[in-house]
Amino acid sequence: MKNSLNANYKVHETLLHGADVLIVIESRGGSGNSARNPDYAKQLSRILRVLQKNSCTITRIDLLSTVAIRTLKNRKLALKYPIKLTKNQSVELIRKQIQHAQVQLGQRPGAKGGNGTKRIGLFVKTSSKIAHKGTVAVLS
Repeated sequence: MKNSLNANYKVHETLLHGADVLIVIESRGGSGNSARNPDYAKQLSRILRVLQKNSCTITRIDLLSTVAIRTLKNRKLALKYPIKLTKNQSVELIRKQIQHAQVQLGQRPGAKGGNGTKRIGLFVKTSSKIAHKGTVAVLS
């Protein structure tokens, strides 16, 4: 039985930043029954596991929140690139690093705290395994 997560994402073809696809993960927001994309972290982990299983490389991750798009010239998360997803890496550690890198990036001036569940775009160089089937098919 397939477990359906409540967190939206989209896959787009791209040639930017040495990638083949851009995976956009929508932001999380709200709480309780009105929460938007409450499974953000689980969905990000699932996507990373699928990319890892298929030997993909993340060439860049950009913050794509509305505030970031309006105010930041450089929306690239401060991580070490490329992120080669190999079997000996912890997907949960990578997920936490991604979420931590976005906490204070793209906040409104004067805002305190931070948010690690913003709209992000993962630029991914796919492997031959995925290229054959297609990223959307593999992530479905």
